Amino acid sequence: MGYQPKRGEYLRPHSDKKPNVFHRLMLKYRFSPIDYFLSSSEIVTEIFSKRFNLTHDQFIHTGYPMYDSLKNNIIPPNFSDVLPKPRCEYNCILLYAPTFRKKNKTKWFPFSDFTEKKLEQVLQKYEALLILRPHPNEKLDSTLFKAKNDRIVVMDHHTVEDTTELLKIADCIITDYSGIYIEGLLVDLPPILIPYDLAQYERWLPLPYHEITPGPKVSSFKEFTESLKQSVNNKEKYQADRERVRKIYFSNFKRGATKRVINFLETL
Repeated sequence: MGYQPKRGEYLRPHSDKKPNVFHRLMLKYRFSPIDYFLSSSEIVTEIFSKRFNLTHDQFIHTGYPMYDSLKNNIIPPNFSDVLPKPRCEYNCILLYAPTFRKKNKTKWFPFSDFTEKKLEQVLQKYEALLILRPHPNEKLDSTLFKAKNDRIVVMDHHTVEDTTELLKIADCIITDYSGIYIEGLLVDLPPILIPYDLAQYERWLPLPYHEITPGPKVSSFKEFTESLKQSVNNKEKYQADRERVRKIYFSNFKRGATKRVINFLETL
């Protein structure tokens, strides 16, 4: 599973009220068959316990096997085939992966001072590659980036199915509320946050946004450019915050989750 630091199911968006009777019956049908649920920290257990109406005894603190390969940092040999140029020709790779919105379409670079030309100049300045990763439930608007540019590439789930493979080559994550920045903390990737519709965001979050986002929050392309410069030249600035948030979600982030899960299954 990937991290989903959002409200949902029993943990209703924008409300602490219980779901109605019909909704509770539907949720019970979906989640009551669960015997055990993997977790990576006490806070993760608390969030998912409330979200899926499970007891704390059902949670096994093994961590998640899918992240073992991320922490091994082994890049598939054929991965370079999807890059416009060899990895060594880019000084840094930026992974832009916003979350999905049901009611509103995701806005990419939602800044009044944004232009495609400015973006091109910034990428050229830092010799960077920008990977656009739209959510699987949302297609990227083909009119967003009209100019052909070998410093911008779209990598949806059809191109690269597993997002963790992108984290292995990224140097910085750009997102809003997606849990991808949490996964990136396992390899200490600095995030740049664009919470342009935080007050209206439909899913809402189980924890205060500004307490769990260890990086700059930008509201203009000028701020984005300054934050990018910082991420490229001074990754240590938010490192203490990244470590603090990593401990919230990963009480044990060492490799070996696969083995721990297998060991637990063998006890059953």
